[in-house]
Amino acid sequence: MHWWDDFGRHESGLAWVFADGLWGWSSVGKPWSNGKVGVSHGLNGRKLPTGEPRSPSEAVAWRISCGCVPPDVPDEELDPAKGLWRGPKTTWLSNQQWIRVRTPEEEDLAAGRIYTSDVDLLSGEITRRDDLTHMALGIWYQHTGSTYTATIRTAALDVARGTADASERLDQAVTRARTAGVSWSFIGAATGMSHQSARARWSRTIPGHEPGVGRTAAHEALVTPQRAAQINEILTTWDCLQRTAPDRGQSVRFLADGAGMRRRDVDELRRVRNRLAHPADGPVPDQEFRRALRTIRELWRRLGTA
Repeated sequence: MHWWDDFGRHESGLAWVFADGLWGWSSVGKPWSNGKVGVSHGLNGRKLPTGEPRSPSEAVAWRISCGCVPPDVPDEELDPAKGLWRGPKTTWLSNQQWIRVRTPEEEDLAAGRIYTSDVDLLSGEITRRDDLTHMALGIWYQHTGSTYTATIRTAALDVARGTADASERLDQAVTRARTAGVSWSFIGAATGMSHQSARARWSRTIPGHEPGVGRTAAHEALVTPQRAAQINEILTTWDCLQRTAPDRGQSVRFLADGAGMRRRDVDELRRVRNRLAHPADGPVPDQEFRRALRTIRELWRRLGTA
């Protein structure tokens, strides 16, 4: 469980919460290389100077955490292709949590209850659960969308006040939000206009979002929160796995051979991923999308925790 957005402004993972209110986060596989979780924060937002190692079996709950690049950091300083931002970040922790229960019969993820054995915790199995991943992605997607629209609101207020460069910052904020998948309805609400007016103002200036091309209004209406989370899962998981290939140009062969899967299936996944990343190419047929989703999950199951 490790995601980041296209701009590298948000990096998320699973937070392991302990009985004393301290927590640490992990991304994939075993919590830490030594089989421990390094607690680094308190639920009150306090950051600890060192990561005290805790046994995974001591965790009492899990939440979703996100390291967020401050909105005043310009895009020019961010280049996810060269690695994620290593400067100061703010830390976000979801209100939603899953409390550990002791028997499988008590589990109900929708109600915030999850069962996992000590053995599964030590192996990192909880980070590979598809059902938890889907819920976590949905929560994280809502978080990133709200932070993008908050930046839009701030820039829009600055425009109204006549602040220097505010109009340019507003345009950049809208571009980031649209690229991250935020709907015109949310952007319109953040700028005090209808979604039609927001779309008319900015769609022609955002690559891949011109009227009548790619994500039309009818197409956007079909992108439910669940589908948006699945799209983000394909994009972020592929990018994460592709980084392990010595040569990005040979990533299909590298990943397929390493996972023992057919190259044509992984190549179809790559093509679907590229179309999702560039909506101007048009929507992906549902059958191809479902195959790509199955392929990326199987790739992650075989390679993501190696």
